[in-house]
Amino acid sequence: MLEQPPQAVSREEEREPQNRYCLSEFTTNLADEGGRGRFIKLVIYVGYDESSLTGELERRQPEIQDAVLDILGKKTVSELSEPGGYDLLK
Repeated sequence: MLEQPPQAVSREEEREPQNRYCLSEFTTNLADEGGRGRFIKLVIYVGYDESSLTGELERRQPEIQDAVLDILGKKTVSELSEPGGYDLLK
């Protein structure tokens, strides 16, 4: 039997996480053609409840940063400018 996908949580049902970890500031070029030099700069926080995850996040921060930069570098200005475009980054 196939497992059912997890139900999406509505904004009303969301709650604040007990812990937050800052992954630092990211600045990277976007994937726009034409060499216009467009870039994005942002700070990412990870919310979590299990305090034991802090050590894991610290240990794997370089790996997480690499994955974030890989994802951001594939985004274009037009993707992010569309309605809901910044929701792609959540």
